[in-house]
Amino acid sequence: MLIRLSLLNRSPQASFCPRLTRLSRLLGTSSLLATAIIATAHAKPAEDPQTGAALPTDEIVVTGGRTDTKTPPTRVLVNAMQPMSVVSDSFIHDSTAPTGNYDTSIKITPSVDSQNSNGVGLSNGSGLTIRGFTDGQFNTTFDGIPWADSTNFSHNTASWFTNRYLNSIAVDRGPGTASTIGQATFGGTVSLFSKEPEQHMSVAPYAGYGSYNTQQFGIELNSGKIAALGDTRLMLNAEHVYSDGYLSNAKAKRTNLFAKAIIPVSAQIQVTLSGMYNSGNQPRLPGATLSEIATLGNRYGLNNNQQSQAYWGYNRTNLHNDVEYVLVRDEISDKATLSNQVYTYSVDRTNRNGTDPNGTLTLAANVAGRIDRSTYRAYGDILRFIRKGGLIDLQIGGWYEHVDHLGTQYAVTYTPSTIENPARTQTRGNLTDSLNSLQGYVQVDVHPIDGLTLSPGVRYAYSQRSIHAAVNRTTRQPLDASVNFGAALPSFSANYKIRPNWSVYGQVAKGFLTPYIDYLYVKNPSESTLSPEQTVNYQAGTAYSAGNLSLAADLYYINFKNLIQSTTLSNGDTAYVNSGGVVYKGIEAEGTWRIGHGVSLYANGSLNSAKTKSDHIWVADAPDATAAGGILYNAHHISAALIDKWVGARFGDVGETQHLASYNQLDVNIGRTWAHGVGKVPAFKLNLQVQNLLNSQKVNAFSALTANNTPLFFTQPGRSVFVTLSFLP
Repeated sequence: MLIRLSLLNRSPQASFCPRLTRLSRLLGTSSLLATAIIATAHAKPAEDPQTGAALPTDEIVVTGGRTDTKTPPTRVLVNAMQPMSVVSDSFIHDSTAPTGNYDTSIKITPSVDSQNSNGVGLSNGSGLTIRGFTDGQFNTTFDGIPWADSTNFSHNTASWFTNRYLNSIAVDRGPGTASTIGQATFGGTVSLFSKEPEQHMSVAPYAGYGSYNTQQFGIELNSGKIAALGDTRLMLNAEHVYSDGYLSNAKAKRTNLFAKAIIPVSAQIQVTLSGMYNSGNQPRLPGATLSEIATLGNRYGLNNNQQSQAYWGYNRTNLHNDVEYVLVRDEISDKATLSNQVYTYSVDRTNRNGTDPNGTLTLAANVAGRIDRSTYRAYGDILRFIRKGGLIDLQIGGWYEHVDHLGTQYAVTYTPSTIENPARTQTRGNLTDSLNSLQGYVQVDVHPIDGLTLSPGVRYAYSQRSIHAAVNRTTRQPLDASVNFGAALPSFSANYKIRPNWSVYGQVAKGFLTPYIDYLYVKNPSESTLSPEQTVNYQAGTAYSAGNLSLAADLYYINFKNLIQSTTLSNGDTAYVNSGGVVYKGIEAEGTWRIGHGVSLYANGSLNSAKTKSDHIWVADAPDATAAGGILYNAHHISAALIDKWVGARFGDVGETQHLASYNQLDVNIGRTWAHGVGKVPAFKLNLQVQNLLNSQKVNAFSALTANNTPLFFTQPGRSVFVTLSFLP
């Protein structure tokens, strides 16, 4: 089924599918995106699931349940209450490497930086930052669920959600409104939305091959509507990726399963079931000294010397992750909706590494190393109520989550015969800890005059950390302790439409970050009196979208208070204290011009500053500017894009000692779709992607210091080529 439609400037009297409306509202309250993603087969303008305001969209081609927007990588939202970029389906699936994850897709957006030293999606860390906020200082949600490592709220992006079953991604560069839930409503929210099961039955295998012997195999199965089950729709996606990696001795593999079911229980009630399982094995890459890069080359990662702490067999990560949820939504009336989302997710991660991989070459038979295992399981529930009343819309909701974490760390001695089970020489950590989070919110959206929406609200965030340690990390002593944190987070946002396709908006809002578990890795946490780290965000912007032109620009000023840092007490113990803060400020813009005949120009850019209040030095990993631009073509079954991303200068550490120069990466994508197949071969698409066309190999990331304080770095992966064949559902 192929449908072409435009959701912009349609008649408000046009009919709109109640079931799609209900489903779009289900996908969470943290983003303006949900309806724009799903409601692609009806003429009424898409609506924000929170406010009901119409969202601007562009002309969309729909094949079953998948959208293929003839738009650039990101879209402008006229109804946004804060700076936001929407990464399109076509960019996610066509213009990023087939092994990519959400971090590689959102890198194109303003003020965002992300590095993948071993090739796209083939290593643990990504160095993801937004406006200088690092991973762990901003939310990431999946279908409305906040998820993160409970110890520091970071994400191993290469071991979670693959691009194959993501439909769209929203990057909110701000703390959101009162209804934005999560642990790190601090530096923004990255909202991931999964694809919907197709309307018809399909079997769609896909395969890809590329540089560094990278192989990808997968299949997507759709049941279509099952009449015997009330038009229930099911989808299953199974994928396996293997690669030798860009860096030496840095092989990576991953197997991922994703399933989703949409069950219409009645005309008013719909149930969504979803689950994801991921298993992977990845290298732990320490980085290389500048001397090693100069003598061994940019591709040096790990070695084959079993008497070295940098031997690849001693530096690996095994990961097993899963996420499941049940979402029930009841459309109580044409004005009121009630939804409840119960979920769980878990991680089982084992890290193995040499004690100082690139600092010490051990010539004896035994090699010093470390094994660190971390397992956690989260259980949560999200309750949302939305009441639309014309002049005033009301939102009330709450979120509760409990996480249990088990952490063990041992110093070990590796030998060639005991790689999998080395002798333990010291227990460096043996503990269990838990995190309870409770948040409730009230938000009122007032429409006093035509075109104006005022959104005051407040959310209260409470968290409790508890620890039971037989051997606490850093102190190596027992500890039983519990600490509580709480903060009221008011927000006020306004959006005024000067015209239906041109708006101005402003926001003042507080953000919140629960202290990391490190706060409890001390002898006596009661000696540290902390307030949670908070931000006060001031943002204003404008958005325009009509005809062949869309533009957006914004200014922001963020006052980051209560910066938590460690200090040494007179008795030698470590404590944590609040010490000043940081000011983040900047300007951002993005735009698209459709020239015609399938050709579009796209560009975005930002000027950013992130400096401490006390001594005005840059925070680590915060670029002073970013920019992206390119030309796109989409017509006659051919899609092509030439897009360059540039990241400005920054410092890789605290204290401005490790300077990193600006760098850029030019990527090319060319795709050809055979919508009706060839002969007896069903519809398929062939994609050619060239990452880093100009083969730039600059040093672009600081890793760490060796034991003798020699800095370690990563460089850009060189040019890579990938070819992907995908049969269409």
